Amino acid sequence: MLNKNYVKKQILNNKFLNKIIYFKKIISTNKFLKENNFSSGTIVLAREQTGGYGKLGARWISPRGGLWFSFVINKKIKFPIKYLKTTSIAIVKALKKYKINSFIKKPNDILINGKKVCGILLENDFYTGKIIIGIGLNVNNNSPKDTNIPAISIKQVLKKKIDLSEMFLNIISILDKYLIKDRALVEKE
Repeated sequence: MLNKNYVKKQILNNKFLNKIIYFKKIISTNKFLKENNFSSGTIVLAREQTGGYGKLGARWISPRGGLWFSFVINKKIKFPIKYLKTTSIAIVKALKKYKINSFIKKPNDILINGKKVCGILLENDFYTGKIIIGIGLNVNNNSPKDTNIPAISIKQVLKKKIDLSEMFLNIISILDKYLIKDRALVEKE
């Protein structure tokens, strides 16, 4: 279970990813950010998604026990793919803290032992200047069946449950450090 009060307090230490909106259940964190206007660095985190989706609209199964979240960058950036790469690298680095070797399967998957543990979705509206990055990470949930790539959860790899708050904060902290190094984000247009 995620300790949302602890998470809210801890992300205030971040420089960019430091605002959070939490839902017990939502259709999709990406969809919510697309349909609403929030400042850059706002994260939407859900315990469960009922209509999560991936690349090309593929269904993303998001039950309790996983980490399902998105964040927004309000900036017109011609090549936002770098944020997809940055997010992938941050997740791989966070998994190393748990002694898990994972690798990035381009363009948007994180694999462990050839099985998908995480999907990352980038949605870019250059004309309105809004980039949304969604992350779906199988942590303590049962890995979904009937997927195009066999899936796995961190719980299956480590043979124990993981503290969701700790895992989330590790990822967000690493990602925040990478993002604030990006001059395009911190400079005014």
